[in-house]
Amino acid sequence: MLGVFAEFETNLRRERQAEGIKAAKRKGVYRGRPPKLDMAAIQTKLSAGLSPTEIAREMGISRGTVYKNAEGQRYHRGADCMKKPPRKRQPSASKAPAQIRGKVSPPRNLNPELCDRLRRDMMKACLAVAEAHGLTVEGGDLADIDLRHSFAISFRVGIPQEDGAIYSPDKAMFEVLAPHFGLEPSDYGRTFRSKDELFRIVAINPNRPKYPVSAERVSDGRGFKFPADHVAMYLLRSD
Repeated sequence: MLGVFAEFETNLRRERQAEGIKAAKRKGVYRGRPPKLDMAAIQTKLSAGLSPTEIAREMGISRGTVYKNAEGQRYHRGADCMKKPPRKRQPSASKAPAQIRGKVSPPRNLNPELCDRLRRDMMKACLAVAEAHGLTVEGGDLADIDLRHSFAISFRVGIPQEDGAIYSPDKAMFEVLAPHFGLEPSDYGRTFRSKDELFRIVAINPNRPKYPVSAERVSDGRGFKFPADHVAMYLLRSD
């Protein structure tokens, strides 16, 4: 609390000082801080033939200060002639005028139709770039959808196999383990409904005997775990 009052008082002093300076300037009595260095003395000594080193030693300043305040002068000391070389400016490269494109105003909110259209456009563009390098793209599913602000979308780029798909370790493991849990190898990637929500099978984990099947909710990509017998029942209902 004391710090707040101290800061408040400091701000008041600054405001009063600024107001006083403005009033003095209007009256013509404020001339600011007097200069510490006599420029005329430097010019006089240079005209007398003293070198910058001698002037700096005599006046208690640096040679850089002498050069700075007498730039462009020619200094003589006996037969020697010293001149501070002027700074050369690099020619600036001409910049091409930027093309002004019409900026599309952002929508107030997202909607499912817009999200799906964006997903298709981005999938098409990503696939075109990947195919130019001999690759392929999978995924493009939406996740973490917030119609007020944003959504997430993910792509998987890889070398296509003989069937055109990208090798997936989760898929390979699912095809091997599925028969041990009452499922078919082809069930990988299938969708089923549970409590009026649509899910997609994405993996199987033998380290979870009670809930071995991993599935993601299609609407937002959130992951869930299911018992294998429940998933088999849901798939039968969806056929």
